[in-house]
Amino acid sequence: MSEAAPPHSFAVFPFLKTSHPVSIGGLTFRSTEDTAHLSPDQAERVAEIARMLFLQDDLRIRAASYSEVPFVDLERGGLP
Repeated sequence: MSEAAPPHSFAVFPFLKTSHPVSIGGLTFRSTEDTAHLSPDQAERVAEIARMLFLQDDLRIRAASYSEVPFVDLERGGLP
């Protein structure tokens, strides 16, 4: 029996742009348009977040950067 992958969260940086994956400090930053390595469910979560990004009024941010980070429990106020 295989163990489930540990839970994770996505950190999104609306004003950070990258066309290729960039690794900094143990994290890999990717464009919100680069989701091929994610499961379909994870890719949809990133796309859903990306659709919520606006600069002002109705000026939508087309692409941002994101990174997978350890799970953040918002109910408990931090990491598990």
